[in-house]
Amino acid sequence: MAIIGIVGGDSRETAHLFLQMHQEKFKKVIHEPYKITENDGISLVCIDENTNPNKEVDIWIVQEAVNNWQPSSESNLIINADDRPIPVYGRALSYGFNGKASVTASSVTDGAMQVCVQRGFTTMNGQVVEPQEFKVVCPHDAKPINVLGAVSACILF
Repeated sequence: MAIIGIVGGDSRETAHLFLQMHQEKFKKVIHEPYKITENDGISLVCIDENTNPNKEVDIWIVQEAVNNWQPSSESNLIINADDRPIPVYGRALSYGFNGKASVTASSVTDGAMQVCVQRGFTTMNGQVVEPQEFKVVCPHDAKPINVLGAVSACILF
């Protein structure tokens, strides 16, 4: 299975949104013991009990730059384009409300978001994602930027 690392910002909310969306995306129930562990502003989401949190993280969602944190050169990065520039080491997909973001929102309403993939990219399993728009239902109190980070991880994963 996979480990999703979330750096900075509201990492716990983004972790919960990812798990909710991931479950809906694959139409299967993620049973406990999925784990969310936190340490120094970094959350790790371990999808099942067979996932070793000490192995290399499969995807990093970088919500904001964090001092002295650097992923490996093989990392898949999902970067908040609205934050200050973040050094990229490996493959990167950007999200945010910035016009340069690959994944953004064309509209946000109470409990839903119209997500826009502005540029095509290849997922971790080799599928090509073309530019498109789709609706995402989300909790009323979820921060839109966290929803975009979680959606981007679901698409890339």
